[in-house]
Amino acid sequence: MNIRIICDFNIDNSNYEILFKIFNSAIPAMFQELLSQAIQSNAETYKRELSKKLGTVLIWKNRKENQTIKISGLYGKETVILPMLQVQRKDTGKKISLTRLMLGIKEYRQIPNVHREVLAQLGASTTFRSGRNLLNSITGREFSLDTIHRTVQEVGEKVRAGFKVEASDEPVFAADGTGIPTVEGGKLGSELKVVSQFTPDGRVQPVGMGISKNKKKGEGSWSEALSALQDLPQEFQDSMTMITDGDSSIISTLRNMVSDRTNIFCCYRKSRRLTAITAIPTIRPYME
Repeated sequence: MNIRIICDFNIDNSNYEILFKIFNSAIPAMFQELLSQAIQSNAETYKRELSKKLGTVLIWKNRKENQTIKISGLYGKETVILPMLQVQRKDTGKKISLTRLMLGIKEYRQIPNVHREVLAQLGASTTFRSGRNLLNSITGREFSLDTIHRTVQEVGEKVRAGFKVEASDEPVFAADGTGIPTVEGGKLGSELKVVSQFTPDGRVQPVGMGISKNKKKGEGSWSEALSALQDLPQEFQDSMTMITDGDSSIISTLRNMVSDRTNIFCCYRKSRRLTAITAIPTIRPYME
């Protein structure tokens, strides 16, 4: 598939700032043409492959370019308008949006996942307002605070759902919490609780997360974050080591969830938690 895009610019100034603005203004049109040509060129092949996958005949329901769908790109104030290619299953009569399937964009969504991840990453790295202002100034779009906020929450839930514990002969974990301001946290705020694993290949990856309101202490406040460790095989729990800062709620929650042979190593406040500490030489490199 060979796609050719031709752009004409009427330019009477060689100033870099002006040229940059002109090019930015042309990006939405260029991107729209690229997507349109790619969809039209690959539509018949994709329809044939989808028909084999579904095990039924697909009939063209709409191939007219006057019926369109809109998606939102990162650049320019205009949405990208694409032809709405639609097929129908012969066995059930159900209609399928071929355009959305080919692009990998869910129904009723205007912002593609790849762009949602950019918005979420920016929103998670700074305040929503600062992230929005930065993104708007770079791209020329007018993203709202609500769009940034909603995207951070939706992408965050997917990341959280993907947490998993990796198999290891000597599994080592770390748990800690930090105070964060929240809408319903009151004067004391809330506590973000994170449990991470030191993987065999040297990475540190999250395996559990939870938020307790008003910095709730005591047994149960860590149950959500530590829940991933509860259903691990017994031999995994017996060789497991948890690194903490001596938080008694982490220790008490662990004692009720995992094997009694689980080692708990406190990085700090050692003199206050001597009865709960088992210092294991093999985990010392992680503390450097």
